[in-house]
Amino acid sequence: MHLNYGVPYYNKSTDQCRNIGRRGGRARARNLRLRLMQKRESPRLAPPKHLPETAHEANALLDERFPHLRDVFDPRQSKQAEVTAPKPVLA
Repeated sequence: MHLNYGVPYYNKSTDQCRNIGRRGGRARARNLRLRLMQKRESPRLAPPKHLPETAHEANALLDERFPHLRDVFDPRQSKQAEVTAPKPVLA
């Protein structure tokens, strides 16, 4: 054989190389079938009993537990308003 296929195919005829490849292909297919059968047999995980809380639900819970902190953060104020606001003069 005159093609450069590497060490396993050195001094082998074309038919011998085909047989080696055929054996490898059969082994790969067999292993793939076994792997797929194992995946089908594996038990499926049960869906979670309760879904994780959303950010809105978590915020409502915090507002309920700590009502004195409810209006501390006002997202409508911008950084620009903080910069341009006059600073109080301490006497």
